[in-house]
Amino acid sequence: MRVLIVGASGFIGSDLSRSTPDDIELVGTFSSTQIDSHGFEVRRLDLLDRDLDWNEELNGFDCVIIAARPAGHDRDSRSKIGKETHDVFAAMIEAVRGLPVKPHLVALHGSLSYGDCGENLVSIGDKINPVGFAESYSIGEKPIRDYCESGGKCAVIRAPWVLGGGSWYQAMYALPDKIPILRSGSQWMSIITVEALSQFIWDCVKKERVGVLHPPLSYRCRQRDFAKLISDVSGNKITNLGWLGMLRFEPQMRDSVLASIRLDDGREYSSEEESKRVQLENYIKRIHTGFS
Repeated sequence: MRVLIVGASGFIGSDLSRSTPDDIELVGTFSSTQIDSHGFEVRRLDLLDRDLDWNEELNGFDCVIIAARPAGHDRDSRSKIGKETHDVFAAMIEAVRGLPVKPHLVALHGSLSYGDCGENLVSIGDKINPVGFAESYSIGEKPIRDYCESGGKCAVIRAPWVLGGGSWYQAMYALPDKIPILRSGSQWMSIITVEALSQFIWDCVKKERVGVLHPPLSYRCRQRDFAKLISDVSGNKITNLGWLGMLRFEPQMRDSVLASIRLDDGREYSSEEESKRVQLENYIKRIHTGFS
């Protein structure tokens, strides 16, 4: 099977490339000149290049994994990039529709697409109501959502908070001297390790799964319980960030981390069990810098 990963240098894309099954012929795209290929074929590709010939880029692949998400530094820049991404993905879908052999598309979208859902279990069939970063990202993702909903050979994976050695975890929990509880900390966090997500994605690729999909979670808990877990691992004290403390956050970041999303992974409440917390604690001990 010949697979293209668009965004192979990103947080998730790089883990996908490291965990590629032996029977996959992988090609990965990078926007940077700094390329660590992990032994697979690489292509230089700027996703926002309007002159891209998607017929040429996609032809000959059995599957295309879209792990790239152009980002900005604030709401305005993210929304502007979201509109540019929309046009790019619309052109990509148009090219896919015209190919004699259509590749299976697997696109990563975030669970923030569902919005702030309080105490409810968020199911696959629920309507989206984007909050935080997803307010901007969902603009660009719309052509892929539409293709999936129209019956295209496409899977949209709505991933929760993806936990690894970098990304949001490092900035919010590993580097600060104190571990934050955000307002009351009652909002639900649905969490998956980056390695578990990669395994789920590769399984979807091999089985050619379609439709909206939720990966099985590594753990599901309230934010205050996650903060306590990190405190237990790191030895760092907890600090409570109320309304005033949250004002230092960039607005979309604030909306993102305060959103309560209790993602339904098809396993009912097993992801909230103590055994899952212990497994995640052991994982965090491996990735957390400065833990004792």
